Amino acid sequence: VVDMQRQVVEVHTLQSTEGGIQRAWFLLEHKWFETEVNKDNPYPYPQTKLSVLRFFSLWNQACAEVLKVLKPDIYHCMDYHAAMVPLYLAPADQVPMIIVLHNADYDGAIET
Repeated sequence: VVDMQRQVVEVHTLQSTEGGIQRAWFLLEHKWFETEVNKDNPYPYPQTKLSVLRFFSLWNQACAEVLKVLKPDIYHCMDYHAAMVPLYLAPADQVPMIIVLHNADYDGAIET
């Protein structure tokens, strides 16, 4: 729910096995996630401050829903963008989390 509006995010799964190791990727699909990104602009910008908040709120909520289903042993969060996921989980659904900050220059700022 963002701005009091229910949002539907589709989850697509890709799986492979190599060397006896099974891997799975979960891709989230929503119109807000379809912004054009490339190696020069890896983030969904430029956006207004409000649209950035909406984007990452929905992203974190969707990731939390995926974690509720998967029940992983650990949540490896790649940067501050998904660091709010645990806040969308009930205490019974919490999992240990590792966060790796790759973009310390931004300090988690939402400035656009």
